[in-house]
Amino acid sequence: MTDHAWEIRSDTGSSWILSVAVGLLGALFIYLTKGHMAPSESSRAAFWLGVMLVGLCAASLIMMEDIVVMVDPASKRLEFRRSGYWRQSSSVVGFEGIDHVGVVETWAEGKVGSTYTLTVVLKNGKSERTGRWSFDESEIDALARRLAADIGCACRTGTPAPPISAIHIPAAALGSILIYVVWYRLRTGQTCPAMWHGSAPPVIILIAFATLLDLFRRFWR
Repeated sequence: MTDHAWEIRSDTGSSWILSVAVGLLGALFIYLTKGHMAPSESSRAAFWLGVMLVGLCAASLIMMEDIVVMVDPASKRLEFRRSGYWRQSSSVVGFEGIDHVGVVETWAEGKVGSTYTLTVVLKNGKSERTGRWSFDESEIDALARRLAADIGCACRTGTPAPPISAIHIPAAALGSILIYVVWYRLRTGQTCPAMWHGSAPPVIILIAFATLLDLFRRFWR
């Protein structure tokens, strides 16, 4: 433990590169299947997988935040500073309100592609994101143990990610459809059966669904 203040910065650059890579993979699926292959179940599945990946890429880029966590052992508090496309905010959490520091693993048992994310779990059950993640478990584990030592709380690895509530998925689905209907009506001035044809509906609805689901998971508990 140290009395010197230090900071944890989110891996925004790595997150951006990973999101763009997912989007490019989705675009490749769309290119190879739309108009370049005979219609079949497999080609249609690949096309919609591509649409989903592009939607996830767009949603992650839109919702991406730069996060800086100032760790101040002397005053026994964490200050979270967040900046993104939509907002800038800051909040302070006292050490006494922190239950534990967690390392969230995206896949069980260290499977290929697993990522490890540093989170701070409060005594009220809320999880504060730090934005710090890595494919290297030892890197995040060492950072988590250092942070937990300064706070004086437990450090838990394999912490489950914040759950998606049963209401989140249908609410995001209905909200995404409503967003598309409003977008189409503002664009054309009317609604009609033809509005559901083409590639625009699934792309817009999937982007809106992923964005709403992320928002609900973060703020609606």
